[in-house]
Amino acid sequence: MKIKIGLGIILSLVILTFIGCTRKEGPVEGKETIVFMARGGGGVEECFIEAANNFMREHPDIKVKVEVVPDSIYFQKVLTAIAGGSPPDVICMTDDRLLSFADKDALLELTSFLDKDKDVVLSSYYPVSLRMFEYKDKLYGLPYDIGFYLMFYNKDLFDADSLPYPVPDWTWDDYLELAKKLTKDIEGDGRIDQFGTSSSDILTIIVRNGGSYVDDLDNPKRCTLDSPVAIETIQFCVDLINKYHVCPTQAELKTQVSEEWFMTGRMAMSLDGHWRIPIYKNIKSFKWGVVPLPLPQSKEKFLPAGGGGFCISKGTKHPEASWKLIKYLTGPEGQKSLLKSGLTIPTLKSIAESPLFLKPPPDNKEVFLEPISYVTYNPRTPKWMEARDIIYQELEFSLLGLRSVPETCQVIVKKVNKLLAEGK
Repeated sequence: MKIKIGLGIILSLVILTFIGCTRKEGPVEGKETIVFMARGGGGVEECFIEAANNFMREHPDIKVKVEVVPDSIYFQKVLTAIAGGSPPDVICMTDDRLLSFADKDALLELTSFLDKDKDVVLSSYYPVSLRMFEYKDKLYGLPYDIGFYLMFYNKDLFDADSLPYPVPDWTWDDYLELAKKLTKDIEGDGRIDQFGTSSSDILTIIVRNGGSYVDDLDNPKRCTLDSPVAIETIQFCVDLINKYHVCPTQAELKTQVSEEWFMTGRMAMSLDGHWRIPIYKNIKSFKWGVVPLPLPQSKEKFLPAGGGGFCISKGTKHPEASWKLIKYLTGPEGQKSLLKSGLTIPTLKSIAESPLFLKPPPDNKEVFLEPISYVTYNPRTPKWMEARDIIYQELEFSLLGLRSVPETCQVIVKKVNKLLAEGK
């Protein structure tokens, strides 16, 4: 979730003031009080508060203190609270962060609640969204959102050059040809004014091409970014910048965030997710569409995904009340409230496949559901976020043209393998 800097600063100040106020509140007489620390940004905080208020109307014996923390410092705030001995009862969680929290025994495992509470039917959720909140085959959270990349495109720029719109079974060769035709030096000054595409999320493209970054998602022991498909895919992404010049350089990308390149009509295609809909739906200057990412020549479908959910702190003094809250937030009424932010793809099949979610924009909103049947999840190791940081830091050398792709892959594999070995 990204917001403009000026607005972000103002929002952070307002939210932090709100946090200070809520911390001073004591327990409400006759009610069990729990703290729900929510992530703020992009308007989702209003939906969290609305959902909590609706929950309290249904559970008048429970008081929920919603503490909204800016997304940029959210997990730092949670970890500080846990270290200080006053953890929030209910925590907003991402699937990649969950791994380290669960490994540190900071979260309650949910089996005992599920055994007693037959109202929660796990088969109502998309299976992959539940897998994202498992660690060592135990469930530590309930999911409310699933996210992955698709391709957004500017229909007006395609129309101006009489180019066909991307179709669901297009290939990376098709993508490259379109990107070349849509990249232009309009002013004739030797500088590109309109780029064909955005910089690609390399790990996403590797998986989309049938590759992988570890040998086993459930028990990763070895990094596989030295495989032929990984090296070929990384080279393709590097060439988009340094050989074909169809997307901005690393330096140019620092001058303007990717969504602004697309929104201002300076970029014809952009890899992005459903989380951009609240911003892109306000575009008035051109028409846009969404299509799945290009397929490899084999036409086999693969795609990595991430997710958001809610967990219960191991240090809670109110486990039953906390369970009732996360059950509500990830249930039908809670997910309906969160839909109002426009950011989320619901994890409950009944909500995701209903008109509540499928209403435009875009007109083909079902494009956001089609990949769910074949998406994969992050490697189930608490070392994954650290490994991912290493990967992107080293890839930067190749993206800047400072080191060959095969050399970079060798460095990555050596460092990540060492990290995974330390995690055993």
